[in-house]
Amino acid sequence: MILTITKCGIRQRFAFQRWGWGERPYVRHSSHTRWWLVILFLPVVFVSGLVSANETPTLTPLVVATDLHQLSHQSRQQKLPILLVYSAESCEYCQRLEEDILEPMLRAGEFNGRVIIRKVMVDSVLDLKDFGGHNINAEEFAFQQGVQVTPTLRFVDASGNDLVTEMIGYNTPAMYGAYVINAINQSRQLMLRQH
Repeated sequence: MILTITKCGIRQRFAFQRWGWGERPYVRHSSHTRWWLVILFLPVVFVSGLVSANETPTLTPLVVATDLHQLSHQSRQQKLPILLVYSAESCEYCQRLEEDILEPMLRAGEFNGRVIIRKVMVDSVLDLKDFGGHNINAEEFAFQQGVQVTPTLRFVDASGNDLVTEMIGYNTPAMYGAYVINAINQSRQLMLRQH
């Protein structure tokens, strides 16, 4: 059975087919209906695309360490601990840690005036200056520091000595931010006692 219904000047045909216990209409739209739908919903899709693009937060990338010797001078002057984030390009957990915990904390200003944070890319071919001012490969530096797993967070003083226990891996995402803040606070207190 085919019915022709006129609604708002657009003709629609419904062909009823039997499905199980009841009848469900199968709607066939004419080409005019399709154009009206395109014209009606195109601005909505365009505007929603702009809104979602504007809502995407901009990430604050962690600064990659290149000169830890200069960083040690800054740490001594400001009496701030240094947070070294050991990461690797191919490490999925490193990326998740940065995106979920560290970058939002940077954007929120959680580290301002409390800690100096740098990322050490253990798979980088570039050299960096260690705390003694010597050029060294980042992978070799991580090996000398005893870092075997990424991500690893080390909270160190101006000489590169550990202040608190390092955080190895990325587990318990719900609590990880609190663990980082706690380690920063303990490191900061120990730095203030040293001077």
